Amino acid sequence: MRKLGIDIGAETLKTAILDEKGSILDLRLVEVQGRALYRLNELLSEMNSAGLLNEEMQFGITGNGRISGLGGDEVDETSALAAACSRYYSDIRTLVEMGRETQRFIHLARNDRTGRLVLEDSSMGSKCAAGSGSFLDHMHRRLNFSSLTEFADTAYQTDNPATLSGRCAVFTESDIVHLYQKGTPRERIAAGIHQAICRNYSSGIARGKDFEQRIALIGGVAANRAVIKYLAQEIGLEENDLFVPEIYRHLGAIGAALKAAKSIVKTDLFNSLNELASRPFSYAYVKPLKLRLSQVMGSKKAGGYRKEIETAALGVDIGSVSTKAALITREGDEYRVLASYYRKTDGDPLSAVQDVLAHIEEQSSEYHINRIVAGTTGSGRYLTGDYIGADTIRNEITAQANGTAIFVPEIDTILEIGGQDSKYIRLNKGVIVDFEMNKACAAGCGAFLEKQAACLDIPIEEFGDLALKGSNPPELDWNCTVFTESAILFFQQNNVPQPDLCAGICLASVKNYLHKNIGNRVMGECIAFQGAVAFNAGMVAAFETLLGKKIVVPPYPHLTGAVGVAGIAYDNCPEKTSFKGFSQLADAIYNMSSFECKSCPNNCDVNTFQIEGGPKYFYNDRCEKYSAVHKKVSDRCLPDLFAEREEMLMNLCRTKALPGAARVGIPRGLMFEEYFPLFAGFFAELGFVVVPSAPTNKAIVRDGIRRVMSEPCYPVKVAHGHVADVIKKGVDYLFMPRVINAEINDENIRQSYTCPYVQAGPDLTAAALRLDENFGVRLLSPCFFFKRGERHVMRVLGELGRELGFGKSAIDRAVKAGITALKRLHDWVETRGSEIYQKLGDEEEAFVVIGRPYTLYDRMVNMDIGKKIRDLGILAIPMDFLPLSKERSNDVWPNIFSRQIQKKLAAAKLLKRDKRLRAVILTYFGCGPDSFANIFFREELDMPCYAMQLDEHTADAGVITRLEAFADTSAAAAGNKERNISATDTPLAWIKEKRLWLPYASEGARVLAGVMRAFDINADVLPLSEDSGLNLARRHISEDVCVPMLYTTQDIIERVMQPDFNPHKEAFFQGASEGPCRYGMYYMLQKDILARLGIEEVNIVTLGNSNYDAGYGIEMPLLAWDALVAHDMMEKMLHHARPYERVAGMADRIFERNIQALCDLLPRQRRRISGQRGHMRILNGVHLTLLIDLLHSARDEFASVCDYCERPLIGVVGEFYVRIHARANQNVMRKVEEAGGEAWLAPLTEFFGYSNLIGGILHLDAFRDTWSWEDLKNGISKRVLAQLAARDEHRLFNATLPFMKGFDDISPQKVIANGSNYLHRSIGGEAICSMGKAEDFALRGLAGVISVIPFNCMPGNIAASLGHKLRRFHNGIPFLSLDYDGFVDAGRDARLAAFMAQAHDIFACRG
Repeated sequence: MRKLGIDIGAETLKTAILDEKGSILDLRLVEVQGRALYRLNELLSEMNSAGLLNEEMQFGITGNGRISGLGGDEVDETSALAAACSRYYSDIRTLVEMGRETQRFIHLARNDRTGRLVLEDSSMGSKCAAGSGSFLDHMHRRLNFSSLTEFADTAYQTDNPATLSGRCAVFTESDIVHLYQKGTPRERIAAGIHQAICRNYSSGIARGKDFEQRIALIGGVAANRAVIKYLAQEIGLEENDLFVPEIYRHLGAIGAALKAAKSIVKTDLFNSLNELASRPFSYAYVKPLKLRLSQVMGSKKAGGYRKEIETAALGVDIGSVSTKAALITREGDEYRVLASYYRKTDGDPLSAVQDVLAHIEEQSSEYHINRIVAGTTGSGRYLTGDYIGADTIRNEITAQANGTAIFVPEIDTILEIGGQDSKYIRLNKGVIVDFEMNKACAAGCGAFLEKQAACLDIPIEEFGDLALKGSNPPELDWNCTVFTESAILFFQQNNVPQPDLCAGICLASVKNYLHKNIGNRVMGECIAFQGAVAFNAGMVAAFETLLGKKIVVPPYPHLTGAVGVAGIAYDNCPEKTSFKGFSQLADAIYNMSSFECKSCPNNCDVNTFQIEGGPKYFYNDRCEKYSAVHKKVSDRCLPDLFAEREEMLMNLCRTKALPGAARVGIPRGLMFEEYFPLFAGFFAELGFVVVPSAPTNKAIVRDGIRRVMSEPCYPVKVAHGHVADVIKKGVDYLFMPRVINAEINDENIRQSYTCPYVQAGPDLTAAALRLDENFGVRLLSPCFFFKRGERHVMRVLGELGRELGFGKSAIDRAVKAGITALKRLHDWVETRGSEIYQKLGDEEEAFVVIGRPYTLYDRMVNMDIGKKIRDLGILAIPMDFLPLSKERSNDVWPNIFSRQIQKKLAAAKLLKRDKRLRAVILTYFGCGPDSFANIFFREELDMPCYAMQLDEHTADAGVITRLEAFADTSAAAAGNKERNISATDTPLAWIKEKRLWLPYASEGARVLAGVMRAFDINADVLPLSEDSGLNLARRHISEDVCVPMLYTTQDIIERVMQPDFNPHKEAFFQGASEGPCRYGMYYMLQKDILARLGIEEVNIVTLGNSNYDAGYGIEMPLLAWDALVAHDMMEKMLHHARPYERVAGMADRIFERNIQALCDLLPRQRRRISGQRGHMRILNGVHLTLLIDLLHSARDEFASVCDYCERPLIGVVGEFYVRIHARANQNVMRKVEEAGGEAWLAPLTEFFGYSNLIGGILHLDAFRDTWSWEDLKNGISKRVLAQLAARDEHRLFNATLPFMKGFDDISPQKVIANGSNYLHRSIGGEAICSMGKAEDFALRGLAGVISVIPFNCMPGNIAASLGHKLRRFHNGIPFLSLDYDGFVDAGRDARLAAFMAQAHDIFACRG
């Protein structure tokens, strides 16, 4: 029987016909063009006409766009590729797939029993890494190459590629813009693009994996010569060693055919195709666009002006995508546009400028102009200014504001979207008072719209009108254009009509703009929308739809920047213009070149520009070694406080070591800037040579990015590079301390934790660099709780000294030397800061730089922010130089337990009172704490500030633009609104008269509400929101908070918006914690949101470490524990029964019935444990009878509906909320079951038991330093509670036997012990729980482990990094980390399918 295989990808559809022996009879490929069903029907009809389709065939289908319901076998892509290789290329061991959307690493091994190739390992990129093929396609057009072949050939022939970030397409495109605006040659950019996507594959997809020969490259870009070249370089091969199979495009289709077991009748296949094509696809959609209020102002014609003009002003705006110019003059009070021109930059800015000026000269030839002054703006303003001889060079914020005000004087809000950058500008009487430019993830909106129009085969001019016709726009992931593109593909593949897709794209683009750029900023009444995107009626309608306000599109919306800078040049008209004139520029011969500077490890790619006979200009030299000669900076002599502190830091400990002394390496990064004098003083006094890593440079950054095993924040990546750097220096010891918390200088503060990444830094870097296997360096990683005081520091350093073989007297001297050095640094900063602060004039302005020490004082990481501010003639003050110790940060925000956030909020209080000081915040992509702290900071400060988001892609041009614009804004008076935000931490008993709403996470929420009702608290569970996009929550939260915060906030806001909501009789429940995770800040932000909604009186009741008994003594926590453990046992039985149930739905009905029975019996259970008799039952362990009887009954019910067969068992761990919330994890348990597995979920109560026990352990450990009765009491009580909890859990589990034999969960003690193989036990939080339980699953022989986490979850990313170590320890057990952000992601499902295929192969091999 013939075999038919179909592979539907993002761009192409491939088919394969094989005979019964597996020989290839026919291969075909067509473009999908967004209509997969139609194209498949068309292709199969052609094949049928050619006689290739038999009446009956075996049929398999694969690909990320595969269609369900056609009657064949649905084959995972990874399995299909393995099958094809096994049949045709059995010597391949590593498959590198780089397609249009999908990137994949596959390691194959031969099974000794079957002889076929099986999956040994596989990984796919996260959605951040999507789209290599489509990005190359887009960029060859963006850079004006005639074809992909020319693009690839040019890149191949270039030996000096420009350095680009390859982490995601959006970031890379931003880098490209900055490079060509500085004159980087197009061929170097082309080479850099290819190198970047190959580097991203190596560091992001194949992270930490070995490339075993023979290595094959497949996918849509496999024929690209430049990809082959740079990929071979990245993985250390010769080009010829990278094999591209002849049938590389069809391997998936061939494998699907080989794996096909089901047979299908040809007529049934065509009938199914037609039925699916006519069946409407059900999906989450939003309301259609409306365009009723908005106004598009027409452009005024230039005719009728006088011909004799004394002065005209030329404005040139060179942006990322387009170059535009306007020639204006003023008649009376009105500006007139005499000539204008707009064109694409096409990757060659000066050629574009030359062409634009030629058109301006031609259009203005009818006028007799005596004098022309010129101004430039845009991201390429400096290069263009040097080229044309600009009199004025101004940032685009100021230029855009001025240009709009020329046409719409009453404007108060400007929304501008360009090809790459977008802006928000707020004005008050024509003066800029606030602004924001896009952060990294909001870049590229205009270019994205053009790209999507091309993909949908729609002229961009028709895109907006088509969007207005959409009736059911899909809810697209708008967090980033890469994510949006992945979502669009999903809806394309399911035949969503083009008008709806266009409308959905417009809405997603505007939501991205509003959320990422504006956040909670003020939106005025006169709103202008400009930029070339404003010609798109769909985008205008999207703004009107989402804002509910009139949108004004001014005349020349694409030229406002050029008109604005021309207006500024006109107003500042110099006596003698520098403009070189149209004729000189038209004939100008210029030369652009580049060279690599070798003066330092940064190896900057320095670009040069020179007009024949003129001076040479230099760009892109970070230290300004060459460019400083032409750079105009302030002549004010301002102190460099950053450099002063660095000099003091590094010169406090200069003890000379003896020749041959041991060398101890201390990497920079993380807490180095805070504690280096302490540690350097200690080691130097002991006679060691102290070897710090080099100051951060590009090489260190690149090395760190290459080595990280997940996607942490930028400073953590840099820290990895510093560890590698210091090891290269030939050290004997590597000192990487774990700093768990910092000193507390305010008695009102209870905790002072560092970030989870800082705490886990030594473990992450040790795992990534495999320090247990390599280098021969002894690792020293003591654990510091600086909160405990000097006695603790002396003890820990004393233990370290003894470990190194020193005696007491030497250790005492060393400890004293270190403590003295640290105190000297603190005293110097305080004295110098006081001196600076007191000298600051009453009318003088200073920028206070707010940030963590590892960004605040790292010149490379912070883009040398201090110098850039000083170049503007403004004093830059690091926040540590201010008297922050006098400010209280926890009076308004009581649950801030991060030391760095405490300092940040203290700075906000001081700045709010001192009008001379303005805030520049240093933050970075993926910083979890800052996603809350930045909101709190702005609320506390109550006046505009500039938040600078840092990353490895951050370029000077964008930073300078923003700083210049911030300096131009008016220092508006601080607000006077009183903060009245507090969240009650009082016992639940105090709100008995109110209805208490609990957020839903799992059915455990119903059980907890039942527990509260048993104590006469009117508790209930909030209804789940029907809004899959969580739009209400996202509208009120301007930062990238974690998805549990979004889900719980969405449900709360929906409740308060109901007409029957009574703020005086209802309250909300939210958990809390005192750890470093963001969870402890949820309720404060939710309380703040409610205050902004005008309902400050609503209580949010918390329950956490500080009041776990809720005011009810032992009874409530014990009842809650026992009830939730009973819930866990029922859920465990559900997951063990559902994959094997004889009738679908039976297990779910049994579970629901028994959960309700559990809730109903809780009042009786409460009575059994109350009073003296109840307490005796607890002590004797006989209080669980009711729960045990219920579990016996449930056990028998579940067992009665099952027929068991062999399935791979998959362990599921991860972040507490996402793990148990089926909607948040998009039903991962059911998806495992649907893929033929059984899922074992780490229980809800695991984290509660762990938290209690680790709290007790740490209290007792702290007692050694504090000698505090509170620490001793808490430590003992928590250990006793842990024993009671373990006893009850054991007895309740026994009630599920024999049905659940072998499914007993490990104790908290064992979780900690297992997890300590990967993380130090002092690092509190979910990462150690995830790793402890994952270790348990691996030891039990499960077929794989899945970790489900929120997107950008810090503990989750830590676990993802350490998952590689778990695999090394346990024979390559599959470990998959899935992150969730509330949006549908087809790529996530593809990764899960590939994981399950690997798990099935492992399971089969064991069989």
